[in-house]
Amino acid sequence: MLYFIGSIIHGIIFGFITKTINEKKGYYGGFAWGFFLGIIGVIVVACKSENIYHGTLDGEFASKAQATAKLNDRIINEDGWQCNRCNRVNAHYVTTCVCGVSREESKNWKSNQISKPKESLSQADEIVKLKNLLDSGAINKEEYDIMKKQLINS
Repeated sequence: MLYFIGSIIHGIIFGFITKTINEKKGYYGGFAWGFFLGIIGVIVVACKSENIYHGTLDGEFASKAQATAKLNDRIINEDGWQCNRCNRVNAHYVTTCVCGVSREESKNWKSNQISKPKESLSQADEIVKLKNLLDSGAINKEEYDIMKKQLINS
């Protein structure tokens, strides 16, 4: 009888330990792991990764957006990198982002995009806009002719 009571107390203690560890990692429950398996249950629960989407992270309740931002900061601080094409955060061992850009290409991608001129309207569309400005009186005939020549020459 004394052995039975000792086993129940032992199970309850390990049950609360595993439940506490499990909930700090963002999971619910965990009491049964410690109650039935004792120290093995504690080890199993302690080896689980953090559930950053549905629970606690560093002792605070975190929404998915908050948890993702915190995880991204952690990855970048651990020599990770952020793709300049799709803004995805990648771990240090990832050589190519899911969008197909390598780590080295990503460094140059943004600067290449900035130096490229933006797609503009065709010359005909620009001339139509100038004609509308002329018709509305915003510019005069001389300004219209000068701007039209500049568009055609460019």
